[in-house]
Amino acid sequence: MDKNEFKSLLEKAEKGDANAMYLVGLAYEAGDGVEADTIEAVSWMKGADGLGNKDAHAWLEDYYFDDDAGVQAHS
Repeated sequence: MDKNEFKSLLEKAEKGDANAMYLVGLAYEAGDGVEADTIEAVSWMKGADGLGNKDAHAWLEDYYFDDDAGVQAHS
């Protein structure tokens, strides 16, 4: 995604679009259209999760817990 696409998506996310929030989180995670930033990725995922986005919820579960060992991976 280019910077203009990211900017457009960010505008939707800032208006409370849960799917856009999730996609902004993914962009921050991958550095796609924006500099990679894990803290921003988690923040956007939490916002999307709070609005009921199931993909963001699953992403956060994967981020915070190691699925194989069932232990906390990040705090």
